[in-house]
Amino acid sequence: MASIISAGTTSGTALNLSGDTSGNLAFTTSAGTYTQTMPNVTGNVVLDSATQTLTNKTIQGGAITSMTAQTTNGASTYTFTGIPSWTKRITLMFVNVTAGTSANWAVQVGSGSLQTSGYVATYGYVAAGNIASADSLTSGFPMGCPSSVVGNGAIVLSYVGSNTWVCHGTVGMKSNVAITVSGSVVVTGTLDRIALYNSGTTYTGGSINVLYE
Repeated sequence: MASIISAGTTSGTALNLSGDTSGNLAFTTSAGTYTQTMPNVTGNVVLDSATQTLTNKTIQGGAITSMTAQTTNGASTYTFTGIPSWTKRITLMFVNVTAGTSANWAVQVGSGSLQTSGYVATYGYVAAGNIASADSLTSGFPMGCPSSVVGNGAIVLSYVGSNTWVCHGTVGMKSNVAITVSGSVVVTGTLDRIALYNSGTTYTGGSINVLYE
């Protein structure tokens, strides 16, 4: 890396770059010393007043990023890691997810490893014929104990502050059951992973993916 150091004065300074009167780098009038670090690469400087096309850039906290989808077939837990520390919202999406037998479906998050406690979470479902049920869980965000059904939908986690996240979402099971999830959790550190897990069986089909922003 190379640096341009501006030892500012109250009148400002100008550095001639090309040897003629048009090649000047001007510094804002200010006392003090300021450092602008230039990377060891060849390229064009981006200016706030110019119309320019940016490529190969990541804007933290701006764009929505899709991770790589995972097929849910043969395991009881599917984890997405590497979620950036600046993330403020995470969406876990379900496409035709199935499990062979009845056991607890749930979503867990964590910092370094999946967190298995501290969740204040509930779910409820409504089925055809006005059949309704609800339950709670402290080891994850629950989705009940469905078996031989097809889950489609999304669960969203939003950052509150101080490593606290809130959850809400809806996943449709079969053609006549809708499960609603809500809750909160204080993660033990900066959240960097999210997982779909099953407490007693393996998933047998479908896929999941994650968006973060």
